[in-house]
Amino acid sequence: MTMNDDELVGLPSQLHRARWWLQVLFTEGIELQERLLLLNRPWEEDLLHWSATGDLHGSQPPPLSGQHSVTGTGWCPRSGGTSPLTLSAPPHHRR
Repeated sequence: MTMNDDELVGLPSQLHRARWWLQVLFTEGIELQERLLLLNRPWEEDLLHWSATGDLHGSQPPPLSGQHSVTGTGWCPRSGGTSPLTLSAPPHHRR
C-alpha cells in the first residue's frame, strides 16, 4: 500500500491532531481521577484551599504532607461540584 503526494502532505497535520487529542484525553483523565479521589475523601473539604472561582474554603490548615483539597485546575466539591470538563478543538482544525 503506497501513499500519493497529497496524502503525504496531510500526514503531519493528521499526526499533530492525533497527538493533540491524546494529550487532551490524558489531561482530562487526570482531572477526572483527581475529582473522584476528592469526592471519595469528603473530610479533605475542611482543609483550607482556594477554589478555581477564587473563594476560600475550609477551616483547618493543610498538613505538611502536601495533601490538597482541590484538583490541579482548582476544582473542589464545595464549589458546586458541577464544573464541566471542556474539550476544545485542536489548533488549526480543518473540516
